[in-house]
Amino acid sequence: MGTRLIPAVGVGVVCAVAYSACGSTPITTSVSPITMTMARQQTVGILPANCNDWLSPGWQAPLDWWNGLNPTVPPKVVGQGVTGFEILFDTRPGGGCTKFRQDLYRMGATYDLSTRQNLKGLIKAAEISLSTVTLPPGVSPTGLCQPMTGGGGSLWVLNQGATLPTAPGSFVFLGIGPATSFPAAGKVFGMTFPWVAGAIPANGRSVTTVASGTGGAAFTVDVTDLLNDALNNARTSLQFMLSGSDEAAVTVFPAGAMDCRTVYAFRDMAITHY
Repeated sequence: MGTRLIPAVGVGVVCAVAYSACGSTPITTSVSPITMTMARQQTVGILPANCNDWLSPGWQAPLDWWNGLNPTVPPKVVGQGVTGFEILFDTRPGGGCTKFRQDLYRMGATYDLSTRQNLKGLIKAAEISLSTVTLPPGVSPTGLCQPMTGGGGSLWVLNQGATLPTAPGSFVFLGIGPATSFPAAGKVFGMTFPWVAGAIPANGRSVTTVASGTGGAAFTVDVTDLLNDALNNARTSLQFMLSGSDEAAVTVFPAGAMDCRTVYAFRDMAITHY
């Protein structure tokens, strides 16, 4: 009997379609995130407008605040970062003038795929999870600093070609004013206000949220398509950002200070593959 020739097909493609024929069963691989925090100054204001500015000793620059944190506690623990906002408010000694400053924070997470390129065509499923760690003092059921999610707003995936900024010490200050911006990204899902346990609408993507057990919320997100897209385009990482719940420029002079800086943690990406 002659030898039958079979056209060569990528083994990964065959196994992904009919893995039982290859004698394979799915296994799970974990990829740990590298996290960082970004901050930018969004809006400042003084009232009345003709007031001269003055020194406010209690106001810290975001980088100074970060550098003053204990390196062994949240948000400097591995896998953690800060998202949300802070409104600093001050009245000039003697009265007559008030001022404010709005600082925005976003957390970034990078999943290194440089050693996972061999999984192209073999992915069955992939998901990431994130949760609150420390809720801020400014939470309220009537505002945008919610009791279960704090300053958390939306999860974003960075566009191809965009990258998170270099962050020595896991923190970077991006700058002052509207000309500064966070990296270009596409929205994955948005948190609901108020928070409700269960599925979150996300254009067909599976996103679920439950109480974290520590007073906040945890989220599980299907990222199978995002991982496949990254591998198909030979990207060596998959990067996400967690934006704040209120990043709009302040248009109405605030009544006082508010701290909605919230510590979140990104967990390992769980990749089920053949």
